[in-house]
Amino acid sequence: MNIPPRSPASHPFDFEPTFHRVAQTNQWNSSIACIASVANKSIDEVRLVAAKQSKRPANGRWSVTAKLIPEMLDYYDWWAASRYRTANAVSDLPDLALILLSKKPDHFALFHRQKFEDGKLPVCYLINPADVPVDQQYVLDVDAVMPCQYLSICLMSEYMKDFW
Repeated sequence: MNIPPRSPASHPFDFEPTFHRVAQTNQWNSSIACIASVANKSIDEVRLVAAKQSKRPANGRWSVTAKLIPEMLDYYDWWAASRYRTANAVSDLPDLALILLSKKPDHFALFHRQKFEDGKLPVCYLINPADVPVDQQYVLDVDAVMPCQYLSICLMSEYMKDFW
């Protein structure tokens, strides 16, 4: 089983990122890898959940559709928007989002605005699950992917507090 590491092999930060990179295992499962990072699960576990929810073979050539992403995150008690939005600047992005880097096949990265309790300014970064060189796995230059399409993500409890 592919268990996500507790501390990544390499990242360019002077802090420990909240989310750790889970590498995608084929060209179709970058969204599954991003969801595994958010849920702190192995990519194999998330792929099996996706296969059950979409009624597809676990080892087939398919990618998670935008419709399935919210259902998968809900399974792990996270909420995700069901429609893409456009961000023209980093300030337009929520604190956590799946960013669509390219289509055919869909290639996602995980965006996070990490906040600190000690008064340091927040740091924005991307986690790219693709098979890329180590220096491109964690990216601080988020402006380089603007404008972009994204799906907002937050903990289900944060989302639901507006309803209670």
